[in-house]
Amino acid sequence: MIPRTPLSFLYHITEAAPYRDEMHHDMRQAFRRFEIAEVLRPAAFNVERASFEQRVDEPEELTVPLDVATDMLFLGIVPALDSELQLGTDAEDQPVKTAYDDPRMTLLHATYLLFYSRAYRDEHPEPPAVAGPPYAKVDLPAFAESWSFIRDALRKPVGMRPSPAQTTPHLARMMRSLAAEFAGGIWAFCW
Repeated sequence: MIPRTPLSFLYHITEAAPYRDEMHHDMRQAFRRFEIAEVLRPAAFNVERASFEQRVDEPEELTVPLDVATDMLFLGIVPALDSELQLGTDAEDQPVKTAYDDPRMTLLHATYLLFYSRAYRDEHPEPPAVAGPPYAKVDLPAFAESWSFIRDALRKPVGMRPSPAQTTPHLARMMRSLAAEFAGGIWAFCW
C-alpha cells in the first residue's frame, strides 16, 4: 500500500500516471486518497493552475507564478515530514525499481524512496547524480548535505532521532531543492 502522506502525494501525482491523471480529473479525490490537509490544497491548486498556464500559447497573468506556488506547496509539507521523522510511519519498504542508478531519477523520486524504502536508504548514502536544466537553480551540495543528515536520522529508531529543531532546516532545504527541480522543468512531463 502506498503511503498516505503529502510527500507521497507529490511523488505520485507527479511521476505515476494513474495518480497524475486522477489529479487532473478530480483533485478532490486525489486529496482524499492521500489525506491531504486543507492547508495544502490551495498551494496544490496554484501549482496546477500555473502549470496549465505554462502549457498554453497565450498564458494569463498569474497571481501566483509557478516557482512561488511550487515553493508554497513543497515547503508546506515540512511539518508533516518532521512528524514522520519523530513518530515513524507504517509506510516503510515501498518497492524500488531495479535500476537504482537510473540517470533519469528525479530528486523527488529519490526523496520519496529515502523516506519510504529502507532498501533504497541502505543502498544510497548519497542522492542521485542529476544534471540538466531542471537543476540549474538547485543547490546540489546543500541538498546532498541535508540528504545525509535526514538519511542518518531515518536510520535511527523512533525516539532516538534528532529533534524538529535539528531536522526542520534540513527538511526545508530539501523541499526547496525539490521545488526548484519541479519549477525548473519536471512539471512539464507531469502536471
